[in-house]
Amino acid sequence: MSRPVTYIFLLVCAGQLAQGRPADQQIAQLRTQLEAAKKAEDKPAVIELSRRILAIAPSDSQLWQILAQTELRLEDFDRLEQTLDAWGKAVKRPSASIEDLRGDLAFKRKEYQNAEKHWLAFVAMKPKASDAATEYDKLANLCATQARWEDHAAYRTKAIAAKDSAARRV
Repeated sequence: MSRPVTYIFLLVCAGQLAQGRPADQQIAQLRTQLEAAKKAEDKPAVIELSRRILAIAPSDSQLWQILAQTELRLEDFDRLEQTLDAWGKAVKRPSASIEDLRGDLAFKRKEYQNAEKHWLAFVAMKPKASDAATEYDKLANLCATQARWEDHAAYRTKAIAAKDSAARRV
């Protein structure tokens, strides 16, 4: 199926669900459709289905992350910013991933000081070693973009210390 046909099919199915089925059943069906959209790499459908599920179950941080990452990949920066704000308000304990994604958004917008601030906030939340290493890689690349070579070397060293790999040493 082409993407528009897939998208229309998913919307029709979702519309049929809204007619009197319990919320749990509706969420289960929407999640099935979401998985199909992810598998088909139909990003607009992933966004639409994620939003529909979050309207019913707004405390699902994993789904917020899927939505935000998809918007980032589509470079829909204004919607991404709105999504991150809504995510932070919707959950009791906001995910550290919000800081990571805010840093990614700032970097894409060439707001380098903000990107660095958010990525450092993410690292301060003590993520897994592999995630910390990835964040230090991002910080090193940011410094390279700005020709801040001493900071670049320091962040590369921290990335290697967090999780050593041959790729990080090159």
